[in-house]
Amino acid sequence: RSRLSGGFEQVMIREQVMREARRREAMLTARIEAVEAELQVCMNALAGARGKMHEQVERIEVALANLHARLAKEVAAAAEGKVAALQYQVTMLEGGLEEAHGAQRRVEVSAALEARRMQA
Repeated sequence: RSRLSGGFEQVMIREQVMREARRREAMLTARIEAVEAELQVCMNALAGARGKMHEQVERIEVALANLHARLAKEVAAAAEGKVAALQYQVTMLEGGLEEAHGAQRRVEVSAALEARRMQA
């Protein structure tokens, strides 16, 4: 009879060990699934961040291209402005030079007339 009760105890212990093992397995499986779900959330967030970063890089590249174009226009406009200012200065200098030549001719004519008058 003690052998039977001993066998029964062993069966009970074995069943209890098996239940405990299944319970632990279920807990570990639940933990693994939770970690996998959290990992998936992180992977999705990372993919979203990569997409946003890619969009941001594209926006920055477009903004840079626009700035380069604006800079080229500003440089061209500044160059045109400088050219126009230099052309104005040249025109003014040419006008002054013509005026000086005219004054010099008048002085020469006046001097020649004066010299003739003196000789006469």
